[in-house]
Amino acid sequence: MERKLIAMGLSLFVIIGLIGMYTLSQTKEDIFVEEKEKILVVVTIPPQAEFVEKVGGDKVRVMVMVPSGVNLHTYNPTPSRFENISLADMYIQVGSGIEFELTWMTKIISQNEDVLIVDCSEDVELIETGEHENHGRYDPHIWLSIKSTKIIVENICDALIQTDPTNKGFYIKNKDAYLQELDKLDNEIIQALSEKVQDKFITYHPT
Repeated sequence: MERKLIAMGLSLFVIIGLIGMYTLSQTKEDIFVEEKEKILVVVTIPPQAEFVEKVGGDKVRVMVMVPSGVNLHTYNPTPSRFENISLADMYIQVGSGIEFELTWMTKIISQNEDVLIVDCSEDVELIETGEHENHGRYDPHIWLSIKSTKIIVENICDALIQTDPTNKGFYIKNKDAYLQELDKLDNEIIQALSEKVQDKFITYHPT
């Protein structure tokens, strides 16, 4: 049992490391200088980058506004990140009330009046949790629910089609394939927890 727990811990460490490497590669501040022919998309947090790239494939280029490893509640974007917004075709916000967006969205919009603002939380049912030091009445971490993530992906697909209607079929095909991946993951989680008798567990906040 102890060996199994150690192995699981090492696997998680490797996965987190790979995600960190991926994130660093996606948050270069000169990212939009490289491939202007693609749809240039700015997202607020790293998970959104995967959603956009799964649907948009090689037709999008994504920049993450809040890089991995920083505090989402206190992070101050660099001037070059705002410069990239001025080049972007689309800004995809979480939209569920995270503090970064409450603080910075007005300035973000002011950088590019023509940018398409996409609200990921549209049609997502927010969970009421009561007052929280940072979050207010509702839980803003909508990307942690597979059910909500599927709605987010649908919203992203609609936005890409609005921006690039010529490639509508491409985006829908990618979206449908990714939704199947999410359904598979959901089933795996259900199976893994089906025999557990406890309904409480501890997790670290950024997880």
